[in-house]
Formats: sequence, structure tokens, C-alpha cells
Amino acid sequence: MSAAAQRRRTVLRTVAAVLVALGLASCKRLDDDSAGFPRRQTLYLGGRQWGEPASFNPLATSPDFPVSDHIMLTYESLFHYNAQTGALDPLLAESYRVHGDVIEVTLNPAARWSDGKPVTGRDVKYTFDLGRTYKSIKVASVLQYIAEVRLPEVAVASAPGGAASQPRRIEFVLDRARRNPLVVLDALTTVHIIPRHSIAPLFESAGGDIEEFNKLKFETGAVSSGPYRLHSFSGEKIVLVRDDNYWGNAALHGGKLPAPRYIIHPIYKSNDHFSVALQQGRLDASTTFIPRIWLKEKKGVHAWYDKAPFFPPTGIPMLFINVTRKPLDDVHLRRAMGFAINYTDIRELAVSGYSDPLRPGLILPFGVEAKYFSEEDAAKYGTTYDPARAKAELAAGGY
Repeated sequence: MSAAAQRRRTVLRTVAAVLVALGLASCKRLDDDSAGFPRRQTLYLGGRQWGEPASFNPLATSPDFPVSDHIMLTYESLFHYNAQTGALDPLLAESYRVHGDVIEVTLNPAARWSDGKPVTGRDVKYTFDLGRTYKSIKVASVLQYIAEVRLPEVAVASAPGGAASQPRRIEFVLDRARRNPLVVLDALTTVHIIPRHSIAPLFESAGGDIEEFNKLKFETGAVSSGPYRLHSFSGEKIVLVRDDNYWGNAALHGGKLPAPRYIIHPIYKSNDHFSVALQQGRLDASTTFIPRIWLKEKKGVHAWYDKAPFFPPTGIPMLFINVTRKPLDDVHLRRAMGFAINYTDIRELAVSGYSDPLRPGLILPFGVEAKYFSEEDAAKYGTTYDPARAKAELAAGGY
């Protein structure tokens, strides 16, 4: 196996579940940490926390790492979006199917909360239904596409201890006026499911007031479902410790535990601090933007790929235009803007060439989205850098 392939396997094995954006791995090793965290058992991660932690409340508007968006280390979603394959990989749920106006989800029967109680459909329904009562929490935004969250096993009477007491099937009934199953499927990969038996009493003690509830910081001992727990935190770092009893070890990973016993997120003030920490071996991985990554290789810092574009494609930078305002309501002006943008300069100067050549459209022309990209539509409707055509569009608009 080549050194590059071996390095990628190491990154995949240890941090693929942690990193969503840019994964930067340092190959250096340090001696044991004097604070009591053995270096060989500790993953130092950066880029997910930018200030002193204030709250780990899963319903807070902006909770801190590791409760923040797209991080599944403590609270988990039903599925995990696999950016390499485009598939929804099982997490708390083992499967789903879309039929008619319903997305039916089946939970993994092994899924458990950290206190040993099973994760059931009641937890899922409770999580989503909270958004109907409290419009300020994040899940509320997706409910315009969901008419109802149903538990079909509960609808039919059954004996105590049967399917109705621990329902595994959940039906997301799509809103017919705003039928968009893709938005709902996306939510199944991002919404953290919370434990009803733990959260509901806290809401009751807060008098049902979301503002009072959000004063709870959930600093330690919170019931969650993921492979790590909050160990400690300060203005300098957040420390997680592995839960060796995590349900997914056996159910999802063949009995293997996550490699790091501890995950430590140091809190730095800028990208430069993260970059220096990577080069000094004080960080193992970071999701921060590091310009000209190829110059850092001699310091032991590497990207996902060994050569350009260095990172897998994950998104498209976009310019949103208010077409209700003059002169932006003029299609000639908008097309002139499109032809006047130097896309090569953006790629090379703004993101250090971390992309294949930019193409017109809202679909990535490479990676898992490539099969949806239309060369014909891009040529017919798209714009490329062409100042002469920009001037022609302006002239056609009377400018």
C-alpha cells in the first residue's frame, strides 16, 4: 500500500465520522499530555468551535461543539449523509422508504440512550413535534414540508410491552401543498434526535417556556445516544470522552470502539492559529481553511488528496440576487454580471485551487452529482468569463 493510501485509510478510520468539511491530518506525534490525556489515545480536532463555550443544550439556537450542526458525536440523527456515495447511511435508523406522500423510517432495534433506555419512535416524533410548538428551534423550519409525524404501531392497540410501547416505525407524512421529499430526507440526516423521557420533564420544570429551557446548559451528564460524552470544558478547550458502552459499537461497527479515547477541541482565535497548530503537531485534524496546502506538506500536514483539487467537492459558492429590485430585475444586467465574473481567479485566488474548474449551474459537475449535470443546459443557459459578452448584454439592456 502506498504511503498516500495508507494515510487516507488512517484518516478515514479515525476521523471520517468527525469531519464534514475540510479534513486536514497531521502525521506528527507528541508525548503524553501533562493534563492527563494520553497522546496516543487522544484526537486533537480543530475548526468546529470559535469561542468560549456557552451551552451544550441540544435545542439552543447555536449550541457549542459537539452538539453543533452536523456533528454526531453526542446526539445523533436518524441517518448520516455519505458525501462520497450520496447515500443515507444508517445511524439511529436502519432503513427508510418513500411511498406516495409518506417517508417511512424504521429505527435500529439496538439503538440506545446513554442511560440504557431504547431509542423509540416516540423520541423521534417528540423531537419533530417540538418544532410545531416552539418556532425558534431549528427543526421548526422543516415542518412546513411535513403534515404529520405518525407512529403506525401506536395507532393500533397492542398488549403492554409490544410494538406500541417501543415503536420502531415512524411515518413522515408530506405536506401536499409543499411536497418536497428531498428536503425532509435531508432533515433526517441533520436533526439531532433527543430523549423524550429526559427532555420532557425538564420542559415541564421550565413551565413549558423555551427561553427558560434554553437557560439549561447541559454541561455534563446529559442523556444522549452518540459514542462520546462531554468530559470537561473551558475557554481553552472542550474535552470529550469515549462511551465504551455506545450501542453502535456492536450494532454498526462490528464490536469495534472508536480509536480515540478522548477528543479534544482546542479553542483558537483564527485560521492561522489552527494552521500553526497542525504544523507543530498540536492538532491531528482541522476543518479550517488552510491556504496553499501543498506548502505545508513538509511540515507533515496533508489534505484528503495528494494533488489538486486536494479536497472532495462538497458545495457550491453562490451569489444570491434580489431580482425584485431595480436594476437587478433586468435579465440583461444579471447575465452581464455572470459574464463579468472571472471564475478562474475565484478558484485560484479565493480557494487556493481547491476545486476542479468551475462550471455553470447549481449541480456539481464532478463527484456523486456528476450524473445529474447537463452539458447541454450549461452551454445553453450558463455563463462563463467573457467580458465582450458582458458588454453585449449591457448594450442589449439599454445601458
